[in-house]
Amino acid sequence: MAVKRVLYDHKTAYPDDYITVVSATGVMQRLYLRIGVDNVNDLKMRIKEADKAFSHGSYAYGDGKVESRKIKLSCHIRGRDQRDHDRQYNELISLLAQRAYSLRLARADREYHIAGLTDVKQKWIKGFKWNWSDVDITLLLTDPFTYATADTVQNIEFSEAQTDAAISLYNDSSIDVPLIIEFSPLEGQAMDNVKIVHTDSGEQMQLTDALLSYPHKVRIDGNVGTVRRDNDNSINTFSGVFLHALAGRNEFKFTGSAGRISIIYRSRWFI
Repeated sequence: MAVKRVLYDHKTAYPDDYITVVSATGVMQRLYLRIGVDNVNDLKMRIKEADKAFSHGSYAYGDGKVESRKIKLSCHIRGRDQRDHDRQYNELISLLAQRAYSLRLARADREYHIAGLTDVKQKWIKGFKWNWSDVDITLLLTDPFTYATADTVQNIEFSEAQTDAAISLYNDSSIDVPLIIEFSPLEGQAMDNVKIVHTDSGEQMQLTDALLSYPHKVRIDGNVGTVRRDNDNSINTFSGVFLHALAGRNEFKFTGSAGRISIIYRSRWFI
């Protein structure tokens, strides 16, 4: 992963205060500045109420899911002159105006998935017009959760065919996570008919793929809803639903041929 360091002069650089942005292509940039954050822990659920006609109370409706949200970053730019101020301002906005990037603030092991920048408000500091200013930046999170900065991977290998073999997985998130599941046949073997059932939720998926033999691999991606055998689209071999892991301990049952299974997910929390 490439790392680009953006370091301001001594007037605005704080060695222990910085934000880190990881672009959609994996380029990491670190910007040194003191920053304030508002609304970072605010959540709103999709649930509403309607009055009961001719009765006390109300009805609740909605799916109860977390809505998208916005966070506001506040910072102070102090330039040596107007040119220096404008340079710092432009670098800051260019960094945060990217699309679909990850933002790391107070914790190096947590990040927000930013859809884009929605609003910028700038105000000159009295007595230092053109050189010093306060800047408020609003960022949109269409995905409202806080994420780990790396995937969790659990590998399982069955040396022979299984019927309802138990697979246990512990999800340390505070909410369910979509799963990526990879099937890799052993040498000389095929995994042409496999099934996984989540015993707690009842979710299940089945893969019926006559072409899934060694050394090919199938990747079922619950984040984006795709099924690929190597680089080919094989969604037509999939039935059921894309599986999730609930918060805490999960139990699955596997039925199918011998092979390797990798279960991959990114932990996420409300804060």
